[in-house]
Amino acid sequence: MTAKEIVIISAKGGVGKTTLSSSLVLELSKHISIVAVDTDVDAPNLGIVLGCNAERTIPVQASEKAFIDFEKCINCGLCAKHCKEGALEMIDGKLHFTYYLCEGCGVCSLVCPVKAIEIKRVESGIIKIGKSRYGFPCVTGELYVGESASGHIVASAKRFAQMEAWKHKAEILLIDGPPGSSCPTISSVTGSHYVILVTEPTPAALSDLDRAVGIARHFKIPHGIVINKSDLVPEFRDKVYKYAKTMNIEILGEIPYDKKVPEAIANERPIIEYAPNSPSAIAIKEIGLKVREIIIHKIKNA
Repeated sequence: MTAKEIVIISAKGGVGKTTLSSSLVLELSKHISIVAVDTDVDAPNLGIVLGCNAERTIPVQASEKAFIDFEKCINCGLCAKHCKEGALEMIDGKLHFTYYLCEGCGVCSLVCPVKAIEIKRVESGIIKIGKSRYGFPCVTGELYVGESASGHIVASAKRFAQMEAWKHKAEILLIDGPPGSSCPTISSVTGSHYVILVTEPTPAALSDLDRAVGIARHFKIPHGIVINKSDLVPEFRDKVYKYAKTMNIEILGEIPYDKKVPEAIANERPIIEYAPNSPSAIAIKEIGLKVREIIIHKIKNA
């Protein structure tokens, strides 16, 4: 039996997604067997806050690149002429190749008259598997700098997390998803059982929230909203509530602005551990109660 997946996303970065994820997974782990998963593959930080080690690392080949045999190359320039990414260019009559610009499309290999270019699979990222300092399993997907295929790394992280869940008889994967609304976010949400949408009361965050809701609704996945730093701009807090009412989306809770949060992050601790009586910690614990109810009454039977 596969573990149920709860994914936490935000269409805008910097709204407190990982702050919520780290504390929520710790709170839920007190009551439910759980695996923490970081699919923010461009900037995976969940493991830092949770003190996750890496007992195993698994390389992932998820993209392709051009490999050039410069001994065969006759510097005809055809490959550079047809390279749409600008990875190949002629400088002073010599072919130059910029590895990080290559998308592995294969056009250069097709037009090369001497077959000096070959397209090969390359290692694009890594999956780290271990345990948090709190004892529950952690799985992290990490995309190498300059590589593409982030969605593939996300899918791989979720697949290995399900294996860890089976191994440890875990019921839930708590997934810290990436910000934005592109491929990695879609890959994180695909196949999940509940989506928590984190936003803040600002114009940009409210605009981006609508896109995140669109992803959850496209895949017909139940979802709810958490408002972080909820007391910063009361006017836009009210607009989030109005939006949620119009869209018939449950507000799972509000987290007030709390100066203890950046302190907790600097000390690599979830806020509910670092300052358990702080306003934000108390709010997250209340959100945890709601999420547990959702797991019991909605997700387990999904």
